[in-house]
Amino acid sequence: MTPAVEWKGSPNFYPQTNVAKLFATLHWMVGTLRSTDQVFASSTRKASATYGVGPSGIHQYVAEKDYPFSDGNTYANQHTISIEHEGGYLDGNGNRVSPSRATLDNSAALLADISRRHGWGPLVWGKNVFPHNHWVATACPGSTDYAYIINKANELLGNGAPPLAGVGSGSASPLGWNASSWSTAQIQTALMQLGFDLGPTGADNDYGLFTTKAVRAFEEQQGLAVDVGIAGPQVVGRLAQLTGAPAPVAASNKLVVDGKEGTLTIKAEQRALGVDPDGKRGKITIGAEQLRTGAGHDGIDGPDTTRHLQQRLENLGFSVGPSGIDGRRGPDTIRALQRALNAGTF
Repeated sequence: MTPAVEWKGSPNFYPQTNVAKLFATLHWMVGTLRSTDQVFASSTRKASATYGVGPSGIHQYVAEKDYPFSDGNTYANQHTISIEHEGGYLDGNGNRVSPSRATLDNSAALLADISRRHGWGPLVWGKNVFPHNHWVATACPGSTDYAYIINKANELLGNGAPPLAGVGSGSASPLGWNASSWSTAQIQTALMQLGFDLGPTGADNDYGLFTTKAVRAFEEQQGLAVDVGIAGPQVVGRLAQLTGAPAPVAASNKLVVDGKEGTLTIKAEQRALGVDPDGKRGKITIGAEQLRTGAGHDGIDGPDTTRHLQQRLENLGFSVGPSGIDGRRGPDTIRALQRALNAGTF
């Protein structure tokens, strides 16, 4: 029997009204439901999802109508109902744990209930259900068996399964912004300041046809053809630079400028780059940084990658120290990076 939804709440969301929820985004937790409760309850990491699913429970963190800090993409966060699945962590033998069958069954029941209430009809991969890695460069949702979830959910929809109890039974107060995201109204306002046509309604907070066309035109103008009209972190970052409006960063998300590239600094850069903030400077993170700085996109760290980073930081007005652009990722370069991340302009 599918358990009732248990409200947990999270401060990491942006309140919104009258915004259509068009799809679900599937994630895996790289942890357990209990550990995810703790992560989403904290304002430090600035992460959340609408729901988390484990083998024995379904937890809700953000109201379905609101904007969770889950997908690393403004359009996706605005229109998604995101679902995290217990799994992805390492077992005693160093192997990744796939979400269990019980977790998948609970997810299917939840997804069927969501589809029924929002009028999505049959669930179709790539239409109203997406993986996290559709929106940003990330390994998430890993080995989550999405085909099983969708098939089971469609079966439940066809059989008229009873609705879940407890959905949306709590509330929470937002404490701040996702470091890589703006509201649609902010994006629209910045585009209008730069001379792009947003139609007769202007900054109406509706990511419609005029906004999509304007973002696409901006991407082409700036050489940022990465989102095909979806305002992701690169677009928001460039809009912030050109309008002089720093990308919003919550005070709780500020880094200590100490020149030490620890976990918090890596996570902050990952959030700014729109990749999974796991605190590890791996190939995906390096590749995303290379794309941001104009270096060769091979995911391999080295002096050339660092030189491009240093040049970008200098161009943004953050000095990399007396040694200048020397290809060494030392304390002066990390301090410059930390200042840029705190300013929201990286």
